[in-house]
Amino acid sequence: RRHAALEFKDLKFYIIDTNSINGTKVNYKEIKNMMIVDGDTISFGEYDVIFKVYKPKTLEEISND
Repeated sequence: RRHAALEFKDLKFYIIDTNSINGTKVNYKEIKNMMIVDGDTISFGEYDVIFKVYKPKTLEEISND
C-alpha cells in the first residue's frame, strides 16, 4: 500500500499524498502536495519521519580525509 510519494523535481523534493485514508502531514499540517526541506517532519499515520538531505562530498573533500 502506498501512502505517499517522494518526488525530486527542479532540484527540490516534494511529498505527495496518494489519497491515503489517514492523510500525510508535513510539520504536523495535513498536505496533498508540498515541497519539503531538510529537517521537515513527515507524518504517515502513527509514524513520524525526519527528512534529511546529505550533500555528497566532492573529490577534493574525499582526498583531504
